[in-house]
Amino acid sequence: MKSFFGTILDVIVRNPLTTIFVVLLMVAAPGLFGAFAVVIIVLMLLGLLSWAMLVWRLRRVQREAEEQMRNHAGGAGHTSGGGYRRARNEGDVTVHAPAHQEKRVSETVGEYVDFKEVKEERD
Repeated sequence: MKSFFGTILDVIVRNPLTTIFVVLLMVAAPGLFGAFAVVIIVLMLLGLLSWAMLVWRLRRVQREAEEQMRNHAGGAGHTSGGGYRRARNEGDVTVHAPAHQEKRVSETVGEYVDFKEVKEERD
């Protein structure tokens, strides 16, 4: 990690015009420079605060997701009701067949139509 002064020197070398502008502003108008510095500090603090809030929110969402996974991952088999069920012994397999459902439409509805394929001849 670089020292504080090394970082300042890197900024001066990379941005000489910006550095000259800031130094002239400090000398010529200290009140304006102070206001400028306050605005920059406030923006930096807002950036830091928003970053901290983002990290906090992501960690909270991660914890909630892990908690949900712990609640649902406890079972090995999936039941027909949408929940999970624990296997009795490791390696045991249980198959649950769905209950027989009745037809939704009565057999008296509609009629049977015999289908014949007709070939059309072209000249």
